[in-house]
Amino acid sequence: MKPPKFGPDNPAATYVAHAFAEKTIDTGEAVINYAVAGAPELPALLLIPGQTESWWGYEQAMDLLKSHFHAFAVDLRGQGRSSRTPRRYTLDNFGNDMVRFIALAIGRPVIVSGLSSGGVISAWLSAYATPGTIRGAVYEDPPLFSSQINPACGQSIRQTIGPVFALMSKYLGDQWSVGDWAGMLEAAKTELPEWVSRSLVR
Repeated sequence: MKPPKFGPDNPAATYVAHAFAEKTIDTGEAVINYAVAGAPELPALLLIPGQTESWWGYEQAMDLLKSHFHAFAVDLRGQGRSSRTPRRYTLDNFGNDMVRFIALAIGRPVIVSGLSSGGVISAWLSAYATPGTIRGAVYEDPPLFSSQINPACGQSIRQTIGPVFALMSKYLGDQWSVGDWAGMLEAAKTELPEWVSRSLVR
């Protein structure tokens, strides 16, 4: 049986309607999908989701933020409706996508706020974005040290989310090329520590 195809190549099977219109912008290597809320005269805010998430996680928050900010929420490359770039998912690539996104889509200094790995990208932007483009940064629950393979101190990614990514790779495949969701949930019970598998299997 051929695995199901999801993502930009099969939008009817993948996406649902949302409260905010989606747009895309080509950054040179990736086409970034995003949504905007609020008026252009308000302070600019860039919302960066975590690993395996999309801008949709910010949808309800955007409704609250739109009276205070010109809020941009993005799908990082490989997520949501943005480009798939197999084997090109690195912190530097994500960060540089956001540098280009700020220049091309926002066009003025911005506050960046990221969740989980999006928080790590916010930290990356704090350090490496074009000078003068970042007005402020929020890091929401970022795994700053536990996202490293061999950190100088603390837990390695192998002891945190790493086993989950390995399980996803094995049962879902690169960009859902395998697509065995049921098999992954079943395997999680024995291939992951119990405290991790409980978060996947409910």
